[in-house]
Amino acid sequence: MFVKFRIEKEKDIYDSLIKNVQDSVDKSIPDYEVNLYGSHATNLCLPWSDLDVVLIKKNNKDNEDNTTLENNDNNLVLLSQFYEYIRDDPWVKDCKLISKAAVPIIKLTSIEKYNNMSIDISIQDEKHFGLKCVDLVKQFISECKSLKPLVLAIKNILKRAKLN
Repeated sequence: MFVKFRIEKEKDIYDSLIKNVQDSVDKSIPDYEVNLYGSHATNLCLPWSDLDVVLIKKNNKDNEDNTTLENNDNNLVLLSQFYEYIRDDPWVKDCKLISKAAVPIIKLTSIEKYNNMSIDISIQDEKHFGLKCVDLVKQFISECKSLKPLVLAIKNILKRAKLN
């Protein structure tokens, strides 16, 4: 119950951070929009869960498989361009571009005002399955009501055992 209360209490912080990312996207790569995936999108987050954000090309929003028409090299260029812009935002404490991963990502940490929240930012491509996973997990949770408390309990045990 405490975890649920704390997450609900901090929802305004999460929303502000997502808005901050969207504002930075609008200024640096305006053809893209921010979408949330991962544990916050599936409501399987715990207080220490990071925000997982994927940038999707706006005119590609309704594309059934959510892939961009650009290749991975172009996505890396766009992500690098976005990194150069966002790393100097006043709400960002620390920011790193991890370009050698299968799906390149920006890992950033917000300032204390936003509880030093961690955010992972990527760009949608054919290797990125985050949004599809959200739909699948939500389907599993709706079909099996005991799944959500079980997943949250296991995540909590793994965190306490430093195995997550």
